[in-house]
Amino acid sequence: MLKPLTRNKRYSFCVITKLRLYQFRNIDLLDLPITKKNIVLFGENGSGKTNILEAISLFSIGKGLRNESAYNMGNMASETKTGWSSTITLNENLKLQTNLEPQLDLSLKRTSKIQGENIRSHTHFSQWINVLWITPETDQLFLDPPAKRRKFVDRFVYAKDVLHLKRVINFESAMRQRLKLLKTQPKLNDEWLTALEQTIAEEGVALAFARHLLLEDLSKFQPRGKEQGILTPFTAKMDGPFEALLTMGSSLKIEEAFRQKLYENRARDQESGITLFGPHRSDLSVTHHMKGMNAFQCSTGEQKILLLAMIISFMEHVCFKNDQQLTVFLLDDAMAHLDEHHRFVLFHRLIANQDKNFQAWFSGTDRYLFNDLERSADFFYVPDLVGK
Repeated sequence: MLKPLTRNKRYSFCVITKLRLYQFRNIDLLDLPITKKNIVLFGENGSGKTNILEAISLFSIGKGLRNESAYNMGNMASETKTGWSSTITLNENLKLQTNLEPQLDLSLKRTSKIQGENIRSHTHFSQWINVLWITPETDQLFLDPPAKRRKFVDRFVYAKDVLHLKRVINFESAMRQRLKLLKTQPKLNDEWLTALEQTIAEEGVALAFARHLLLEDLSKFQPRGKEQGILTPFTAKMDGPFEALLTMGSSLKIEEAFRQKLYENRARDQESGITLFGPHRSDLSVTHHMKGMNAFQCSTGEQKILLLAMIISFMEHVCFKNDQQLTVFLLDDAMAHLDEHHRFVLFHRLIANQDKNFQAWFSGTDRYLFNDLERSADFFYVPDLVGK
């Protein structure tokens, strides 16, 4: 059950009020007090802007925005090699911490804490905070392999439904076990195969519906008319042969159809070494309405606008429905490829939703790109923060 966050009288919403980093990347020690809903980190390339955003991203499910091992996040310039820590404080009264800590045997282990008490996994942070991001690498999303786009959608779903992670893990695990059995002992393990196929069907249909409903919400929850601007009208959906099953009726009927398809495909899957049918073969399809074309056909700037449109729609939809959890958006060098008009409209949407539980962290080399946030953001020159 979600533990209520004690409201500080200064805040009618949830917000990060302090960030503390120790021995993280190029940072020895950083104590950053936060007073606004928008935070701008600016400075020269290589000064550590992305490192600060990465430290916040570690409070999400997974390995953070760089998708890198915790063992590579320590301060390489330090002679002590005593690990690192990233700590955020919400509303000045709830402290969340993730670390790489020395153990009794002198090894280093990733640990996570809430109010100083150890928790089993950093996935428990999702009770209080969700983190989404756009980085320069995300700009390639519509040109990347389908697996990356599915993970992008799943990160949205995780923020709405923490059980989605368990579904994905169970689905992928059962799929691997089934392929292993098909390869080694298919005839001796028919009952086991049937049980695994039932698990794949149940978890697969559930995760497919979760993706479908999330993208349906994003497509519907868009300002219209004069407020469009950066929220370029779009339609987002999962596309593939599996999606045809979702129109068959009840979940039980769809699960049975999927299970039957897995049974019929045993020989083909055994020969190919992959599971040929399922939601893991589907792809994210985003249509730019004004252009009438798929996102992968759009320019780099148009693709970034579509990504930002999806994130802002998510902010306005999810933050409206759930006032307990803070959603943090990390926009690393996201102003690149955006003209002055689109920057203005993006900032306007953020300012217009200041009463919702979100916080936006920006990075960029030039301060002037964020002039429209002058009264609504904390500005930090990163070289001064990290001593460069």
